[in-house]
Order: sequence, then structure tokens, then C-alpha cells
Amino acid sequence: MSAIAVFAVVSCQEPYDPIGNNRPAPLLTVTPSSLAFDGPGGTLEAAIETNVETINVGGYPDWIESVTVSEDGKTLSVKAKANEDQAAVRYGNIKIETVTGSTEAVQNLMLVQAAKDAVITFDPLNGQTLDTDMWKPSGEYTFGSGFLGLTGDGDRGTELMCLAPSALLTQANNIITISVDIKGGEGGLRVYVNENDDDSANWWEFFFSYNEATNLGSIYAFNKFGPNALGDVVPGVPVPDGVENVTVEDIPPVGQRDDYFRMEITNVERMPNWWQSVLNIYSLKTQNGVTQVLKKHYARKFEFDGPKPTPGYVSVWGRGGSSSFKNFTISAQNTQE
Repeated sequence: MSAIAVFAVVSCQEPYDPIGNNRPAPLLTVTPSSLAFDGPGGTLEAAIETNVETINVGGYPDWIESVTVSEDGKTLSVKAKANEDQAAVRYGNIKIETVTGSTEAVQNLMLVQAAKDAVITFDPLNGQTLDTDMWKPSGEYTFGSGFLGLTGDGDRGTELMCLAPSALLTQANNIITISVDIKGGEGGLRVYVNENDDDSANWWEFFFSYNEATNLGSIYAFNKFGPNALGDVVPGVPVPDGVENVTVEDIPPVGQRDDYFRMEITNVERMPNWWQSVLNIYSLKTQNGVTQVLKKHYARKFEFDGPKPTPGYVSVWGRGGSSSFKNFTISAQNTQE
């Protein structure tokens, strides 16, 4: 992590008066709440709004080259280095807080970067509105404190189809990693999805279910032909007890991990066979505003062993019960000119 820096700012709200009993509470807003960088890196900005004279910008990840605040104190500029790892999507955080000597206002700016030479699509799903240019819902959705909620009926459920260019999975867009953080219900991802795909053998869908009482989880996979669609076990991970229902072992107890699990689909390690992918499940741990992978619990290959898929999109899927989602990420590299 880099060193911490303190910046003087020009207030754009009612000035904070450090003297007297009626002084206002420190206010701090950073917009947007996250910055998402493509693999080659570059500079992105966030707007700062505060009523104090000084803010503190905390340490940042090693893959961030620099963080600066404009002279008027209204803009935070973050410069990311190029990511040289084709298999790793990078996550980080910058903690920003007021400096008054009293109870401070704190904001965490989330950072995400795509893998080497890849384009990033990221939505923290923590707002109160849905970007309708990016998402097409099949039914109702809700927003909670830092998450988006979907409720399913245990059959088709409810999904949000991502319409971002990188979410259109094609042969040209053939090095890809997709992930979302999930809590509760039967939540997951659908891939190679189109609006009218009921008769298509194209799509795959996966959901994860966690039993809090037993601290065990299950993975399910389906395509047009039903369950039992997963391929061979990836070496070096727990062996499933069957194909449809997979018991997840060695999950850390509550208190040692977050409530959310990360579902990831990636074909990086299967290249050049772009139609083969690996499904991974991770536990997570958030410390000092930074969410990191704690441990991998499950990994398994799946593939299209018949006709190769035609282009289709990625969806966040709430199959059954009430599921919460956050930190939807796509890292996509187009290797064809």
C-alpha cells in the first residue's frame, strides 16, 4: 500500500466551523463510489463534495500509480498501472475521510481493474436506480443497503440481462472472466442468453445455495437438456458428491468471512478452447473497506460439447427465494482483429 496523503480543499458546501456548540457535522461525498479501469490502466476521476477544509486520502493498492486532488479540492484523480496478468481481475480501495479532530465523515472509493489487455464492465449494484442502458430486467428488483435484490420462484426466477458490449459473449470476445457476489436464496449467473432463447441449446445457468445451519453450500448447473450438465472436475479442488448437487467443504465459520460468496466464470485457463470455462466459488473477507478473496471452495469445468454457442449476453439470476447481489464484473479481451 502507498503512503497516506492529506489535502487542503475548498469547501463547496456550507463551511464547517470548528468553533462553537452549533458546528455542523462533517460532510463528505465521493461520486462515483467506484472507479473501473481497463487492463492497460489510465486515469479516472471522482468528484469530491465536502464542508471541511482538509481531507485525508488513505493508502492505495500497489497497482495504482498515483492519487491526486485538484487545486480546488473538487476532483480526485486516480492513475492505474497496466495489469500484466491475464488471469487476474484486480480489486482495491481508497479510504477518504475528513480531518476535523471530531467525528469524521468517511467514504471508501472502490477500485477495479480488468485483466491484461481486457475491457472492464463493472456495476457495484449499490445504488438506488438501475442503469437501463446497461441492464434489462425480466421482472421486479429491489435495492437494499449496498446491494440489489432479486426474488425467484424456483423455476425461471428473475434475471437482469447485462447489455454492455463486453457482456455479449462471442468467439471474438474469447478471453473472459465474469463474477458477482451473492448472498441468500438461490442466486447465480446465466451466460449466452438471448431474449427469446426458450428453444435454444445455447444458454447455461448456474446458481449457488448456502445452508447457514450446516455451513455447507450447493452448486447447480442447467442448460436446455436439464441438470447434470457440468464437465470434469478441475484438479486440486474438492471432488463433488454427484454432479447436480455439489457439497462445498471447508467454508470458514461466520465471523471469519463475509456473508457474501463470489461466483466466477472464466475461460482463461482453458484457452485456446474458448468454449470451455471454469466455474469457481470463493469466500470473501472485507477489511478496511477492501473486499478480497479469502479462499476458493469449488471449481469445475463446463463446455459446449455439441454445436458451439452463438452470441449471447450475461445475466445476473435470482432463481429461488431472495438473493442479494453486488460487485458485478466482466473482464473481456478481444483477441481477434
